[in-house]
Amino acid sequence: MGIPLHEIRDPKTRAAAIEQDRIQNAAYHALGKLAPAKQERHKVQPLDGGGKLRKQSSGGVAVVISLIAFRHREIDDDACIYSLVPLRDAIAASLGLDDADKRIKFQYSQVVTRGNEGVLVAIESLK
Repeated sequence: MGIPLHEIRDPKTRAAAIEQDRIQNAAYHALGKLAPAKQERHKVQPLDGGGKLRKQSSGGVAVVISLIAFRHREIDDDACIYSLVPLRDAIAASLGLDDADKRIKFQYSQVVTRGNEGVLVAIESLK
């Protein structure tokens, strides 16, 4: 189910979701037709030291990845997760891991918006 912005408890995730909503809905937030600033891409170091993808690991969770889908209407949880599978696979591959690796924990939520649809990705390193 979708989570309203005011119900997101984690301060970092909430701030990121609010900022993403401001970017996607510039007119709604009284920013006019300003183009959002270009986001810088940062190189991500693989968790496994740059080796081949691993199927599983016995270590604990090292990274929590929150995927927050901004949608015009809410969809059921299964459909939300299913729609984010390609993104989940791409994120895990960019970290040099398989998406089933035990060191990655994925969290999913939705926010209903009047603006553009999209996905906010928040990555938190625990180690």
